[in-house]
Amino acid sequence: MKFSHDVLYSFTEIVYYLIERGENMEQIKIGRFIAELRKSKGMTQEEMAERLGVSGKTVSRWENGRNLPDASLFEPVCELLDITLTELFCGEKIEQTQIVEKAEESMAATVDYAEKTVKRQNKRLIAVIAAFAVTLVGMLVLFEAVYFTPCASHPGDVSQWQGLFPAHSAYLLALNDENKPVFADPVKALAQAKVDYSEAISAVKSEHHLLPLSRYYYNAYGAFGWQIVTDDDMLCKQGAQLSQFIDIYENSFR
Repeated sequence: MKFSHDVLYSFTEIVYYLIERGENMEQIKIGRFIAELRKSKGMTQEEMAERLGVSGKTVSRWENGRNLPDASLFEPVCELLDITLTELFCGEKIEQTQIVEKAEESMAATVDYAEKTVKRQNKRLIAVIAAFAVTLVGMLVLFEAVYFTPCASHPGDVSQWQGLFPAHSAYLLALNDENKPVFADPVKALAQAKVDYSEAISAVKSEHHLLPLSRYYYNAYGAFGWQIVTDDDMLCKQGAQLSQFIDIYENSFR
């Protein structure tokens, strides 16, 4: 079972609005986290801005803690910095085993901040907003923990599927608890697939007006990859391979 991207995106929009209205105290921490990751990847603010389609001043405001990225940019920012939404909202790298624990910490911090804000401003609206923020941020983090965490896997006979993909370590396969093929490291597999199947991805995205292929949005690419209509046999073959990739990529999560 996979959590709908549309629902996830709606959650992020609401969480963004609530954080902005509530002047979340984690905003500075998130900004520093973004700056740290950008520098670790050797990017200037201008280079990061260009890749995200925003201005250098916008990136500067994020890093200074004055603003958060717009909700529509949460996913591209996470992809660019190679982090999860949970890590973005928490402002730090998180081990998979700590996701739920960090969700609880984040909610506790939000509750504490909300209580102080309500006492200071004594406005019922702030209390309502804070309550929604706690609920939605918690749900978002926990949904990610459940639906976007790689599943448990074990070695096995994957020879009938391994040959479907180029010879690259990123496509190393294993088996899940149902003995279905999964990628041993789905993050690396997706990154490599974006290179190997770039033409098919571009064709499907353009023809069907899809969002960019990412760890949170991929099912549509699997559905339409097989359906590429063109005289270019190589592109058709790549489209079919893209669909096969998505089938196994989907198996790779809980």
